[in-house]
Amino acid sequence: MTDPKIFAQNEVLRIRNEIEALDRSFPATPDGHLKCSKRGGRKCYYIVKTEGGVRRARYIPADQMDIAEAMAMRDYLTRKRRLLDQDLKCMEMLPECYSGRCGIDAAESMNPDHFALIKDSVFPAEDELAVWQNAPYEKNSKYPEALVHRTISGVMVRSKSESIIADQLFSRGIPFRYEAQLMVCGREFYPDFLILHPRDRRPLIWEHFGLMSSETYRESTVRKLALYFEAGFKLGRDLVATFEWEDLPLDSSAVAKLIEHCLEQ
Repeated sequence: MTDPKIFAQNEVLRIRNEIEALDRSFPATPDGHLKCSKRGGRKCYYIVKTEGGVRRARYIPADQMDIAEAMAMRDYLTRKRRLLDQDLKCMEMLPECYSGRCGIDAAESMNPDHFALIKDSVFPAEDELAVWQNAPYEKNSKYPEALVHRTISGVMVRSKSESIIADQLFSRGIPFRYEAQLMVCGREFYPDFLILHPRDRRPLIWEHFGLMSSETYRESTVRKLALYFEAGFKLGRDLVATFEWEDLPLDSSAVAKLIEHCLEQ
């Protein structure tokens, strides 16, 4: 399940990169535009331009067809550039105007006693969450030998701290996917946990940074978080992060409080 906002942010990055590459690829061509006419069943190409108010056409001989090809390519790239600009504007607007919360916002605007009459029909939580939880997904295939900790749900994880997080999510009925593929700013990530919020069905990620005593690891953590923030993730909203040092291990009670604050309110 891809959050439309994340999709839009990734598309903005992709389109901007494509526009930059396209702008560098425009061929050198003569002024004017290309025209094609048929004579005796043969295609003839001309360079047409207006000089001193007079429209003139210059024939392109067969041995100079590279000029016609370059002008045709310029025309194509110009049209594509215009359409990419339109797509870019649409994608830049989407994160601001798309909420993805129509159902939940409609429910919250109602009289609570009225909504209680239809809640189970509108949000059949268990069915939808179970389908998402059990659906196949692209997983991190690197270093499978490091998956040595078995959680109570049967999922194998890489650290004891990750097993604490996974067990608490499972025991509270919160669906998650371990190290599921996620594209962020055009890059492939495998966050520790991809979670489907049980209340409003929006996806969020949980990253556990367990080696903060290492300077190299801290620098890597800062870079990774910066990419998440650049993509529009916000701590406490669609990104949960926990940290661990050698002398400050992960506290299971802190995990419980984070779940209550971010996923159960």
